[in-house]
Amino acid sequence: MKKAIVIALGLIGGLIGGFIAGIVLSEMIAMIGLQLFDRPIWLRWLRFLPFISALVGAVAVPVVLRRI
Repeated sequence: MKKAIVIALGLIGGLIGGFIAGIVLSEMIAMIGLQLFDRPIWLRWLRFLPFISALVGAVAVPVVLRRI
């Protein structure tokens, strides 16, 4: 029971942490890309990066917690 609660909290933490990390990473990539190339056309995929990283975090954190 205790391990299930830890994994559930890890899932929620992975979602939130992955989303925040995705926002920070996408903003950094966008700023560097706009400074280097001065064209935001290829940066359209960055709006989905927070959601993708949240899903990755939601999968990775419980997997790591289960191995511990």
